[in-house]
Amino acid sequence: MSGVGPRIRTERQRQGTRVNALARAAKISASYLSQLERGQRETPSADVLYRIAAALGKPVGELLQGEFDVTDLSQLPEDLPATLRQFVRKRASALGLIADDVSMLANLRYRGRQPETVEDWEDLFRFIRKAIR
Repeated sequence: MSGVGPRIRTERQRQGTRVNALARAAKISASYLSQLERGQRETPSADVLYRIAAALGKPVGELLQGEFDVTDLSQLPEDLPATLRQFVRKRASALGLIADDVSMLANLRYRGRQPETVEDWEDLFRFIRKAIR
């Protein structure tokens, strides 16, 4: 799931925003943003990604979309945590999960940790969906 940086750059350029302006709005360094856009940095933390998305006026999922087709479980990235993969397999249809939902969840970390159970992934997804609607 490494396409978020180029999508950030594409959206920033589409809006006619300079790297320095977006970095300032997202409260990150311009050099970090530039490296991220060029794919020289890993996917940012959920907090940084949220700030970038907010500064661009876009939902986080839109920056993450298109990574894979969640309806085809064979296309799920190999590096998904096992419990997230199980959550997607069991609940994708019932919850209406789409690829950007799974990408967003896969990139969330709190103090370096992710949910450990299928139920925790579902609780987190339901909370985020309710909070953002």
